[in-house]
Amino acid sequence: MTRREKTMSGRVFCKIDALDYGTYIDLYLIHWPVPNHYVQTYKELELLHKEEKIKHIGISNFTPAEYEILMAKENNIKVLPAVNQFEVSPFMYRPHDVSYFQYHGIIVSSSKSLHRGGECLENEQLNEIANNHSVTPAQVMLRWGIQKDFIVVCKTSNVGRMVENRALFHFALSDEEMEVLDGLTSAEDVKAREELEKERKLQM
Repeated sequence: MTRREKTMSGRVFCKIDALDYGTYIDLYLIHWPVPNHYVQTYKELELLHKEEKIKHIGISNFTPAEYEILMAKENNIKVLPAVNQFEVSPFMYRPHDVSYFQYHGIIVSSSKSLHRGGECLENEQLNEIANNHSVTPAQVMLRWGIQKDFIVVCKTSNVGRMVENRALFHFALSDEEMEVLDGLTSAEDVKAREELEKERKLQM
């Protein structure tokens, strides 16, 4: 084991020394802010940053409250997070969280940019906007993220969809269309997602 694997009372959380990553890792994220551990984990990543093994430190699934705990004066964090990655799409839009992190100079990276596909891609309002631009509903969702200044992340094993997902810059959504897409998230879905995130953090 490396030193970094021993620092959290036996919790194995970083095997970077065993990775074949070349000179450095450009961006290394803490996936979940595990209560009572994520500050110490972040400080370990700061040591790796100082050793130039990590160029940028990122966080993932952090709420504003968790970020404020991390950045509390007593923690003496010196390297600010570059990115916070969390679920965000027109069907899971939490504008308060987005604006909070963007205000603090942290780039929002969207996971599940296409939500979970399926039924959401059949949404009537989404399809109307897609038809207006002669693009697919998926392209509209990804373009929405681009216009929100997110890093847009999505995955597919289908080559045709890979090409489609990159074809986002020949059209632009109007302010009115963006407003419609902003309104596709239900309060019930946000509450359910936030409860799921709390549960996962406690299970780590």
